[in-house]
Amino acid sequence: MKPLADMAALEQRLGRELVGEERAQAEAALADASALVRAYGDAWPDPGRAPAVAVAITLAAAERRVRNPEGYRSEVVGGYQYQLPASLPIGGCLTDGEARMIRAAVAASGVFSVPVESLGGVTVSLLDSGPEQATVYPTADVDDGYGGTKPGPGAPVTIRARVLPTATDESGEAGYLTGTEYRVYARSLPAGPWSRVEWAGQVWTVVGEPQRFGGSRRLAHDVATIRKRG
Repeated sequence: MKPLADMAALEQRLGRELVGEERAQAEAALADASALVRAYGDAWPDPGRAPAVAVAITLAAAERRVRNPEGYRSEVVGGYQYQLPASLPIGGCLTDGEARMIRAAVAASGVFSVPVESLGGVTVSLLDSGPEQATVYPTADVDDGYGGTKPGPGAPVTIRARVLPTATDESGEAGYLTGTEYRVYARSLPAGPWSRVEWAGQVWTVVGEPQRFGGSRRLAHDVATIRKRG
């Protein structure tokens, strides 16, 4: 099966032409990265029909392998020392964030009984049994310690939702993709601007006012954009 990304795109990321043994290693890295991405996503026998995020993650994993084929996490030469953060993978492995983005891309492009184009492929009939669990802290008036109140997190509410990436970005380390914003689709989101959301082991903030869609009971739903807290 053909790799999900081609050599020209990898060379463009690396900023140089690959020849000889290094090119052969890069071809193997693309094949391995494609196999990993397909394992988390779909077969995509025609790479041209694979989601853009799957291609980008394939390139990111292959680039890591080419730049660091031995899988070194640190090196010291004279007075120079370099060390990769322990949280970042080495070689061609995928990060947890990359795996989530691939699964989300498959969910967004899947074939459902009632696909809704305006929701980016999300099917409203699945809103009652979303695959993700999130905890929302609605904004509430809390004691400010001076006899008054101030906005703060209210009692937590656990919801089922579908969480899909809205964008990707490059982190400081070359070849690492990270999700920057996600969109949460749920039957009901008890959240407002800057509400706190806990999902996937991290803390997020609601960006702007969530959208409330009415209509029939089957179609009614809420959508909110969340951004990871720094």
